Amino acid sequence: MKKLSILIICFIVIFSVLVAGCSTTQTTTGTPALTTSSSTTTVTSSGDTILTVTKDNKTITYTLADLENLPAITGWGGQSTMHGNAVSTQYKGVAMSELLKAVGGMTDKNSLKVTAKDDYTRTLTFDQVVNGNFSVSDLSGNSVTPSKKPVLFVAYEQSGASLDVDSGPVRLGIMTEQDQLTGGDNWVKELCKIEVISAQ
Repeated sequence: MKKLSILIICFIVIFSVLVAGCSTTQTTTGTPALTTSSSTTTVTSSGDTILTVTKDNKTITYTLADLENLPAITGWGGQSTMHGNAVSTQYKGVAMSELLKAVGGMTDKNSLKVTAKDDYTRTLTFDQVVNGNFSVSDLSGNSVTPSKKPVLFVAYEQSGASLDVDSGPVRLGIMTEQDQLTGGDNWVKELCKIEVISAQ
């Protein structure tokens, strides 16, 4: 009887050790496609956040995949800079109007401030953002009047490929017509922040 009690106790101890050794704790993490709070709306998916768009107390953050899933526009764009003209090439990206719509748009009482990773900033007027009122020239530098209004956009592809590391992953650009150029100061490389602010 004593031996049986010892065997039962040993069995219970061994069983307890085995159960403890086999138990695991599993934590599942996931990021919701859309998280909303009283002050912030965040759009996320796999990948790092590369762009934020803000107006007042509303901020939306985007990964590259998020931007690529938005309605895309394609067309020509080229830059005129103090160092020479960049050849007009084809781009793909998202119209600024599409991004601003998600935070409530902008009015003529607003300006648009854009910021690059190196903290370079550029402020654009309502007329530029909404009406495409940019100076346009041909490849020789002569002023031209485009047959359709230029479109401010966020580019993530150039000539069918991702932007290079010196320009992307996204940049600000102005879509015009083939062989037309706009001022290079508005082509902000490594764009990371867009803010609707009071008109300046």
